[in-house]
Amino acid sequence: MREITDTGRDTFVLLADFWEGFRILEARHDSAEAFIRTEVQAAMYAALRDAIPALEILAIDDLRQRALKAIGPDDFVVTLDGGIVFPSAHFRIDITRAADSIAKSISGPYMRVARGLAPQLRQQAINLHAA
Repeated sequence: MREITDTGRDTFVLLADFWEGFRILEARHDSAEAFIRTEVQAAMYAALRDAIPALEILAIDDLRQRALKAIGPDDFVVTLDGGIVFPSAHFRIDITRAADSIAKSISGPYMRVARGLAPQLRQQAINLHAA
């Protein structure tokens, strides 16, 4: 998320890639997806529009288009996003934010740990160096 309002400008850009992360969950339920789209998203965007003079919401397809325009044909793409914005990256570093207990999952503190069954970050860096 990029916020410019603190510098006197009136633009707020919300990168809505977190909805895509929910959409690709294997355990998601279609009724939950519909509820989030109609109740949660709509209410969140309405509240932001009430508070911020100029709100731009970039959907995942727009993010992908902008990313593709920024990548040259000879660029080697390394991503941390799990394939949401850069589905054709040359290398993916799999880390995620985690808390040490369920009770701290909202307030933190957070740690960066390897996602899923990915190797630890040091090994991922070694693999990237060898790629």
